[in-house]
Amino acid sequence: MTTKRTMSESQALRCNDSSTVKDILSRLGIPEAEAKIILVNGRAREIDDELNGGDRLAIFPAVAGG
Repeated sequence: MTTKRTMSESQALRCNDSSTVKDILSRLGIPEAEAKIILVNGRAREIDDELNGGDRLAIFPAVAGG
């Protein structure tokens, strides 16, 4: 699985077959409350969804616009 910390920085992580988005948040030290938008392979997902090998996970905080 690959995660991106910023637009220019990504990180590959090894995880178990039953790992969830919540597990990865914990490993990365990201509080669950800060993960407002979760995408796996470009599709919206939930925090308890399981991940598969090769998945691309993107986590975004709350965003505000004007």
